[in-house]
Amino acid sequence: MTWRPSLSRLSLFARLRAEDTTEDGEHNAMRRLLRRGASGSFIVQICSAGLGLLLHVVIARILGKDNYGAYALTLSWVGLLTIFALSGQQLGVVRALPAYFEKGEWGKARGLRSASRQLVLAVSIVISVAGAFVVYRLRTRLGITLELTMFAGLVLLPVNAQLQLNGGLHQAMKRAVSNGLFTGILRPVLLLGLILLI
Repeated sequence: MTWRPSLSRLSLFARLRAEDTTEDGEHNAMRRLLRRGASGSFIVQICSAGLGLLLHVVIARILGKDNYGAYALTLSWVGLLTIFALSGQQLGVVRALPAYFEKGEWGKARGLRSASRQLVLAVSIVISVAGAFVVYRLRTRLGITLELTMFAGLVLLPVNAQLQLNGGLHQAMKRAVSNGLFTGILRPVLLLGLILLI
């Protein structure tokens, strides 16, 4: 038995063909689909912006201005290292996955998903370990606060990279709302939870 995605995973045009085959029906189906996706995406973006602002205010209050600087620096480094950890897989998935779905090549789609996840996980772990070694070697120059914050950020690097890759997978499947949920809401909530634990 071969793996086939549900209707929600197919491309926009494949969903339209599945819903209605007449020209008027296809036009109405496209309008409904675009309206639903646009309104959901707009709501997720508003919630994401509000949550981001709230997250930074809460973290600034908890950490204080000196420690918040260490947090901001670490967050910048983790963002930069995440780009390298993704190894171009996010863009590759966004380009290739819809083509596999359109052609019905479900095995290739499944293989691309799992291989990209494994590659991103392996690269992000290697980068985290190398980064931890660099931070350890520079510990006398960094200070204890920045050192611990950098270690915590490097632990979060594989999680951040996987969340961004999952956002790319959802983008490739034309799921604007779930893509926004992964990148704009789940990641900040996870970050806040881990910061509160530390």
